[in-house]
Amino acid sequence: MSQPKPYSYDFKKLGQKLQEISADYIKTERQNIRSRWFHADHVDLYVWQDENSNIIKQQISFYGLIVEWNLVDGVRTGMVVEEESQDGSRYTNEIIRFDEFANSLATGQAIEIIEFTEVIKEDLRKTLIHNFHHSPTLDTMSSKDIFANYTYLKKDSLSLWQRLKKIWKYFARK
Repeated sequence: MSQPKPYSYDFKKLGQKLQEISADYIKTERQNIRSRWFHADHVDLYVWQDENSNIIKQQISFYGLIVEWNLVDGVRTGMVVEEESQDGSRYTNEIIRFDEFANSLATGQAIEIIEFTEVIKEDLRKTLIHNFHHSPTLDTMSSKDIFANYTYLKKDSLSLWQRLKKIWKYFARK
């Protein structure tokens, strides 16, 4: 009698099964943000892009794990936790508990899923992978690169930090 194979996740298949579910625009004070949602069984990928098609945040969730990148924090990992309602109702709240340090195994698995996603154009797929792999943030970019890519950050008299805080307030709620 043969030994059963150990259970393992097939990240290639997960990536191949991703389909784009929706693409919406979110109006903010400064611009429209494009929000895209890709889904397959046990996987959700969200991508937020500015009007110049720059990714400003991306998040993938698979089997309860979360891998997220954004311009301010870089890569963060964590997990989805269900908390029971405080009012005694049967409803639960899903919250994300982020790790103190990014988990490289979860990040590698997220990259593997994205590598095999066929519905995302190659240039966007490469950028998603680059963001998870290299974790660029505004504090590691030159001001020349920031203003070249994120032109809306220089439209008023606010300091760069004030503008970033305004943008980030919106995404902190998501």
